[in-house]
Amino acid sequence: HWQANECLTKYDMVSVIGKVSGQDVSGVAPDTVIPSAPRPEDSRLDCSRLEHELGISATPELFRTPFADAIARTLAPFLVQSSFKRVMGKDRKTISKEELINVMQALCPSLLRADIERVCSQSGSGVVQDNLDFDEFVHFVFQ
Repeated sequence: HWQANECLTKYDMVSVIGKVSGQDVSGVAPDTVIPSAPRPEDSRLDCSRLEHELGISATPELFRTPFADAIARTLAPFLVQSSFKRVMGKDRKTISKEELINVMQALCPSLLRADIERVCSQSGSGVVQDNLDFDEFVHFVFQ
């Protein structure tokens, strides 16, 4: 078993997912019912044996990803797809090179247009053409 050092409730996880995805989770309430069976306050599992076997027991925190970071990376392609459909239209399947450059600059304002164009032309993804298929766009953004 492997896990981060965080101890989160299901409510905490939903709150993080809502924050990462931009969804309103105000309708979700924490469960305040006292369980009929005793439950530990901290239910994290002990990872020390695995840390020892992997030879990382001195610095296991270097190999643990905080829940918010992991869920953001996991959801990112789906959030991009959702945003793409909302902004570009649900029936649209392509994005123009100019739109791609605008999206990339919005995601990372420090990126220079020339650098984005250079990467587009070197990526082999077809961005040098006028339009890029949505699936290629997601691959390009998350490669």
